[in-house]
Amino acid sequence: MTTGSERERLANRIRTGFRAMPAGRGADLAYGRRLPGLLRAGGHATEEEIERHLANVAAGGMDLATAPMVSAWGRRPG
Repeated sequence: MTTGSERERLANRIRTGFRAMPAGRGADLAYGRRLPGLLRAGGHATEEEIERHLANVAAGGMDLATAPMVSAWGRRPG
């Protein structure tokens, strides 16, 4: 039987590995935390609009999906 602490260690190890993969390829893992400021600075949304959107999301009435993670590799013929 798996104990709670064993489950937590496994979950943390997998989460750490999952975050390390895109970080190792140069992804900015802090982008989500900076996004509201970037949207405001770029004139794409006001503070009120961002707060209203976050409230709409939290209310659960919207069907939101994250962008799919796609990877591919191959070789050129010849």
